[in-house]
Amino acid sequence: TVSATIAGTPITETADVSITAAGISASNSLVAANPTSLVAQQDTSTVTVTVRDEFGNPIAGVSVTLAATGTGNGIVQPTGVTDGNGIITGRFASTVAGSKTVTATAGSETLAQQATITVTAAA
Repeated sequence: TVSATIAGTPITETADVSITAAGISASNSLVAANPTSLVAQQDTSTVTVTVRDEFGNPIAGVSVTLAATGTGNGIVQPTGVTDGNGIITGRFASTVAGSKTVTATAGSETLAQQATITVTAAA
């Protein structure tokens, strides 16, 4: 709500202003994995994506798709859309040891940040 004062006298009328986030920023959005080290065929990692605009504002209501490099990967895609904080999560696991890079696409934007997960062989 915007109000005004003229020469010390408050104006009684106000105006309501609605501010929305700008478009998705590939460079300001985040992709994070926890944990970043897994044992093949045993562990999973939660991949958290935070979608933001160029000013760092969270963007709600965005569909996100995850992808990963390498073979033997299993990804549980995020369901629904980003929440009011611009956050959504998915899960990652792999049956093949190696360094995996997880990427995210939010709407039609491929996010610049990536998460690296190291998968070690099971005993």
